[in-house]
Amino acid sequence: MEKYLFERDVFDRLYNCSYNVSDVPLEVRKHRVFGIALIALSSIFELLTIPCVYAIGKNLKYASFKFMFYIAISDFFALWFTWSDGFLSLNGEVYCSSPALTYICGMFALAFWMAGSTSSMMLAMNRCVELWSPRFGQMLFSGKRPWIWLAMVTLYWSVTIFLGPVTVFNSAGMGYYFNPHFGYRNDIDGAFENFIFVFHNSTITIGLFILYLLFLMSLVLKRQSYAPKARSTKLPFMQIFAISGSSMLASSIYLFMQFVTVNPGLIILANFMWTCSHGMPSVIYLTMNETVRRELRRTWKRLHGENVSTAATTTSMKSSAQPKSMNSISDANDSHA
Repeated sequence: MEKYLFERDVFDRLYNCSYNVSDVPLEVRKHRVFGIALIALSSIFELLTIPCVYAIGKNLKYASFKFMFYIAISDFFALWFTWSDGFLSLNGEVYCSSPALTYICGMFALAFWMAGSTSSMMLAMNRCVELWSPRFGQMLFSGKRPWIWLAMVTLYWSVTIFLGPVTVFNSAGMGYYFNPHFGYRNDIDGAFENFIFVFHNSTITIGLFILYLLFLMSLVLKRQSYAPKARSTKLPFMQIFAISGSSMLASSIYLFMQFVTVNPGLIILANFMWTCSHGMPSVIYLTMNETVRRELRRTWKRLHGENVSTAATTTSMKSSAQPKSMNSISDANDSHA
């Protein structure tokens, strides 16, 4: 991005379109089934994400929900660009057929991927700390501290997008590539290599695995202490396990794709895993997260003129009856990574 702003001559040399786009025929670049599937899946996930953003936004007093809100917003915007991938695939677009569109889509897709995956790691860390030591969790994540963590996340992905080359969608390759001329010219001298991306995806893949392993170990080691709240501590791990698979798989495949020519089936899988990494959280919220479901039920009842004060009072009484340390763990656990 900095080359576009401050080294325009270098940018024009690297991103020049001196070849004929028709060297790869339009019928080869178009992928109708793939495009329609991406548009349909992204649209469904987007519709499911909207009520989740609302419900999570109503519970920002909890540290975990601050992280969840940031992730949900990142997912909401990222899904617009997974939807755009379907549109680009239907039309057979590559960089030199639509330079501005493919470049902008790639830039924001990369930005929201880094925002969502990094904040997911922050949420996983929050959960591990809250479960292992509620007091230490209060030191790190109480009050407005989560917003400070998230400000650092925002600074991180903003600087990353600015410093390195961005991904560009290529309909012929059905995926994102740092080389905008993928399928036409090889990046022989490594001009489009993005080592920050390599570091990021490596960290996400390894870091999430370690954090989720630590979270599972914490559940096992502390099962006696939290036996009365067994369901509230096991359910979050189920949420984590359901979501983390697509994120880690998409991260590892896209990392692999930057260096090795892979089977088209693996590329398609990477795209759908990337879409699912932004869309599956909404499915998990709506099916497994009781706080989100309860908030949406209350909102539904209010919209239909039903009385929700009794249910709200009962919930508040149950919550206040728990010890403070257990409340902290329960609140942190009733979310996702």
